[in-house]
Amino acid sequence: MKRFALLIAVVLCALGANSAPPRTRSFHLEYKATVPAAKLELWIPLPHDDYQKIESLHIELPYKYDI
Repeated sequence: MKRFALLIAVVLCALGANSAPPRTRSFHLEYKATVPAAKLELWIPLPHDDYQKIESLHIELPYKYDI
């Protein structure tokens, strides 16, 4: 009977550990540059959506750009 009670306690603890909400982090990154040039090639790191969920990625430029 003690083994059964111990098994129930272990199962209940495991179920309680899995019910935690997922961890989240939020970041706001802003890059600004003023360059008096006719042509500019610039590399800026962007987050990847491989092992994380990226939401609200917004790029605002008055010029054409490639990602």
